[in-house]
Amino acid sequence: MNIGKNVYLNTGCSFQDRGGIHIGDGSWIGMNVTISTLNHGLSIEKRGTTYSSPVYIGEEVWIGSGHLFYQV
Repeated sequence: MNIGKNVYLNTGCSFQDRGGIHIGDGSWIGMNVTISTLNHGLSIEKRGTTYSSPVYIGEEVWIGSGHLFYQV
């Protein structure tokens, strides 16, 4: 996980970073935000398989409280 300069993380945030999370300088993340880099297969046969991809948050981004971000 890479966190830039002057980043604000509020309380209750969850980060699942197996695929990597990059947060740019000056970004603000509100309360209870979840950032997940894992997803699973959609078909019944592949639901037990997980896939990871990185999540990139740019500079000076504001993410409001209670959002869920995940890779697709």
